[in-house]
Amino acid sequence: MEKEEWFKLKKYPHLGNQISPKNYNDIVKKITNPNFISKHSFSPFIHRIKKTKKYRKEYKDGFIQNNGLRKRSIKLRDLYYSTHIDSLIYSYYSYLLTNKYDIILKKEKISNSITAYRKISKEGNSKNGKCNIDFAHNIFDYIKQNSKKNKNQVVIAFDIKGFFDNLNHKKLKEKWCTTIGKSTLPENYYQVFKNITKFSYVNENQLFNHFNGKLIIERFKDSSRTIKEYKKKKIKNLKYSKSQRVISFCNKKEDLYAIRKAGLIKSNKHIYENGIKAERKKGIPQGSPISATLANIYMLDFDIKMNKEISELGGIYSRYSDDMIVVCDVKYKVQVIAKLTKAIKSVCDLEIQQKKTQIFHFVNNNNRLECYQEFKNHSTINRNLEYLGFQFDGENITIKNSSISAYYGKMFRSVNRSIYYTRKTSNPKTKNKIFKSRLQRKFTSIGGKRILKRVRNPVDKSQFVVIKSYNYGNYLTYVNKSTSVTNNKKIEKQLRNHWKILHLKLEK
Repeated sequence: MEKEEWFKLKKYPHLGNQISPKNYNDIVKKITNPNFISKHSFSPFIHRIKKTKKYRKEYKDGFIQNNGLRKRSIKLRDLYYSTHIDSLIYSYYSYLLTNKYDIILKKEKISNSITAYRKISKEGNSKNGKCNIDFAHNIFDYIKQNSKKNKNQVVIAFDIKGFFDNLNHKKLKEKWCTTIGKSTLPENYYQVFKNITKFSYVNENQLFNHFNGKLIIERFKDSSRTIKEYKKKKIKNLKYSKSQRVISFCNKKEDLYAIRKAGLIKSNKHIYENGIKAERKKGIPQGSPISATLANIYMLDFDIKMNKEISELGGIYSRYSDDMIVVCDVKYKVQVIAKLTKAIKSVCDLEIQQKKTQIFHFVNNNNRLECYQEFKNHSTINRNLEYLGFQFDGENITIKNSSISAYYGKMFRSVNRSIYYTRKTSNPKTKNKIFKSRLQRKFTSIGGKRILKRVRNPVDKSQFVVIKSYNYGNYLTYVNKSTSVTNNKKIEKQLRNHWKILHLKLEK
């Protein structure tokens, strides 16, 4: 029996046991039953704070500050993970909503303008969907082609302030009803809505400390890797959960009761403003399978309105999550900014993050398309329009410099970590030996191809057995795909020295 598209089992550790594929039929029967969902008691989310380090040059009105030295900053993002059964429920209702939502987009003829969190098939190829590479390339190609008849285009990039955190619950409920064609949410839908807007959660680190790092791991009992056993094991740090095959924080009702009794479960139903307790009326969690779909349907009226109004001005409008971009004639610049800023407030009760709004001018000068960035008091030539991880100067498409830097930063950290552990190990066979092949598979073109994984035959160690699992490649896979889609060889040149840089680092 072929599995449902929405049925995807995750491996992250949570409260309670993971779901076995053997129970597929029973689980699908439950989740697709409205009566089961109407009575289902959703469990607390696990809350994690994701930290992203960024190193950026400082600019003021377009001029580099501090002699170009990069300033380190840390971006914090709150993520919430649901239990495995809850995750499948959210995934199923996301699937139902997406089907209805896509019908509306096609009817309104804006399917290609809303690109995030949707499966958009490539022309003439229903199996392979488009990704950020295709979406960025489409915008850049439009600018290039349109420059032949419009010699002065303007591109305006907008960013929505606190997108997921500021979705109005009342408006979200209204759009949910509109999408499924109901005047009010049926009981099963309302149960999902209620638990995605007014939810409880437990902080991951507090949960780890509560169990003193003793988590449930999965391991194979025999060499054939067919019989599994589960036991508690002391884990030094949460970051080792994947390598230690951690599958759960706990699996007993008594443990869940102890978590609640210890006061670790927190509610998101209320907010405190100036010391006064009030009901939370905005925000949904990032991380659940349905959050992205809800964000899309929330923006539906705005997307239809802006696409219509920008099209009437001879331009195009596109939105990828909270990143919006408009391409139009320069004479409509002020009008477009005013329209979009006003509409996002009146239609969506959201705001534009003014400091992140960027304006680029693409001017056709002697058959060469040049890119200028507009600042408060001047414009600067030879700038790059950045969109969805790529940059465009009017002629060439390349990967963002910060992405390349992040790749090399990850490479250097992996090498340093390998050196540290090979010196510290007590195993005489691996002492002072670096496994170069592992680093090469991770960071070079050697590991850049998608191949079936192979493991040693448990009976005959000299033989290898192909298992139904893929090595999906590495960053070079993404680079090669970017080159293929954009047909721009400059992307390949950005990483032409990756092999040399890795081995110079290893020699040091």
